[in-house]
Amino acid sequence: MKPEIKPIFSVVITTFNRRTLLKKAVHTALGQTYPCEVIIVDDCSEDGTEAWVKKIQSEPWGERVQYIRNSVNLGHSGSINRGVAIASGNWIKFLDDDYLAPNCLEQIAEAITLAQHQTSEPIALCSVQAIQEHLNGKPFRKTRLPRPIAAHDLTRRRRNLGYLVDRDDVHYNMLIGRLPFGTPVQVACSRQAFDQVQGWNPQFNGDSDDIEFWVRAASTGAAIVLHAPLAYRTHGAHNISASLSEVQRFQTNWMIKQNIFQRVSSKYQADLPSMSDLRTSLEVHWGLVSLKNKHIAEAIALLSHALRSPSRWWKYAVHR
Repeated sequence: MKPEIKPIFSVVITTFNRRTLLKKAVHTALGQTYPCEVIIVDDCSEDGTEAWVKKIQSEPWGERVQYIRNSVNLGHSGSINRGVAIASGNWIKFLDDDYLAPNCLEQIAEAITLAQHQTSEPIALCSVQAIQEHLNGKPFRKTRLPRPIAAHDLTRRRRNLGYLVDRDDVHYNMLIGRLPFGTPVQVACSRQAFDQVQGWNPQFNGDSDDIEFWVRAASTGAAIVLHAPLAYRTHGAHNISASLSEVQRFQTNWMIKQNIFQRVSSKYQADLPSMSDLRTSLEVHWGLVSLKNKHIAEAIALLSHALRSPSRWWKYAVHR
């Protein structure tokens, strides 16, 4: 059993012209019941973000806030990498312009400490459930949490906190949609894992760059998923993927699924779907999204192959 290492959190917030949302993100990070430092990476905002942060830094609690302003636009991934580069914590909590429940870091720290007593593997990632909100603050959905295959219960004082998933089981669960780590506001990553995979990939730059990073980071250790909804995601505030067509989003997701497929442990080789079935399941998913959005031409392009393919794609129909 490896020695217990106390989690020390650096909350990295990336922002671009969203000062109103940034205020809530920063205040909920500073208001955590578990101590942390806050690093704000401003990707060339022109809405008074810098002046507001300088004011926050002058307050009594402002010594915990660090501010970086990019001289040129680096995008989401580049901004995260720049923020983590100056972080002092051994755990990185991603936030963007969303916000956290007051006890989010405390619950994550408890789960990490508990998991360290159950496995000799390093812990790479920890994810929580999220409440999805409209820009007006009205909640409309809670993220789903299926039970991963081969998961271990994390239980303390007869209270089930969530699941621990061994490194060899993570990628298979990701492939079949039973381990959705979620968006950045939901996830914390060990600094060791972050450095080991050399951070986020600027090639994706906001288009599923979070999922692409989770896939690589998951190769470095075990993962934790908590039951509690401890994060709040503002729907409509993150518009990079929304600006892409369903065909473009399918292409990115297919690239990521292939990456996951190649990393699945040999213990699951007999259970793997064919690449054809896996691709078709994604075509169906994004084809149905196209229909919902009334993008008929794209729906036809994505669904035409699946509808004439006598395969078992439906067994592997997974989201993203």
